Amino acid sequence: MSITQRRYSLLSDFMQVYTFLQETYDFNTLNSYLLSNYFEYAQHHPNFDCTRAHRIGLWEDNREIVGISAYEMKLGMAQLHTKPQYKSLLPEMLA
Repeated sequence: MSITQRRYSLLSDFMQVYTFLQETYDFNTLNSYLLSNYFEYAQHHPNFDCTRAHRIGLWEDNREIVGISAYEMKLGMAQLHTKPQYKSLLPEMLA
């Protein structure tokens, strides 16, 4: 694994993150995942602080998203999501 972390870019990363969230959705663990529709809704909501969208973190393995640390409407509450085999990234993502 060659894991890298970078900042989210609102204009260029949205579809890649949305697709990642759709592909990793699992009904059995609904309450522990950031849902693609919720991510889309939050980013188009008038209260979403888009000036801080770069504070969303993406973790990639060979340029493929394997994890995301995001906020809802404002900074302070994190939502973490990884592919199942990358759960070991969660402590780093929370930090």
